[in-house]
Amino acid sequence: MAEEKDTTEKIDHSDEGYLKHLEHRIGDIFHNIPESVHDAFARHRRTAFEQHPFFFSTLGLLGLVATWQGFADVLERINFFDLYPGSLLIIGLIILLLTGRLYRQLDR
Repeated sequence: MAEEKDTTEKIDHSDEGYLKHLEHRIGDIFHNIPESVHDAFARHRRTAFEQHPFFFSTLGLLGLVATWQGFADVLERINFFDLYPGSLLIIGLIILLLTGRLYRQLDR
């Protein structure tokens, strides 16, 4: 639990000093609210993946395999890649290079 502050500190009872002290105390209260709410609901909250890991893993795997097969079927229908399979490799490497550079740019 959060460490309690010493409340015996001297409070400046002038308007400005008291308002600053009051603002600080209210700020402390609101700062601790998200943490206390999180602690209260942490034991009740579980993600859907945590509740049903086999179901979501199977769906994810099915989506990955279907996408992979779809790309393979589309590429097989393009005669150019049958005649020049090296071009597919070069196109793939260029795409990886460009996405890597884009990721590096966006990560800055």
